[in-house]
Amino acid sequence: QGNLNKADILYEVAQQAYNGADHKIAINLLNQAIKLNPSDGCFYYERGHAKDELEDFNGAVEDFTKALSLNPDESLLGNCLHARANTRFFGLNDKKAACEDWSKAAAMGRENSAEYLKEHCQ
Repeated sequence: QGNLNKADILYEVAQQAYNGADHKIAINLLNQAIKLNPSDGCFYYERGHAKDELEDFNGAVEDFTKALSLNPDESLLGNCLHARANTRFFGLNDKKAACEDWSKAAAMGRENSAEYLKEHCQ
């Protein structure tokens, strides 16, 4: 219980660091949170965004994929698919994989994914 609470506090501080554009600090805090609670998909999702900002696109895709593997709830699932698609398309120039992710997210009702799918994949 104590470790889970500590992990949540680290996560909140990491979000503040991320919002302040301290992406390396955010990653460091999220690494600590993940050590304490490795089964929380939100931690990998947020770390993926921070890695994306630092142009570690492969690392970002790994984190989004890890978050997806933890059976997240539907809202995190959609967020991860959309974020992974963006990183694949804009960071890694992997149009095929990006379009697959946007397609899955659009099928879940995510309008921004549907727009990207229409704009970049058809």
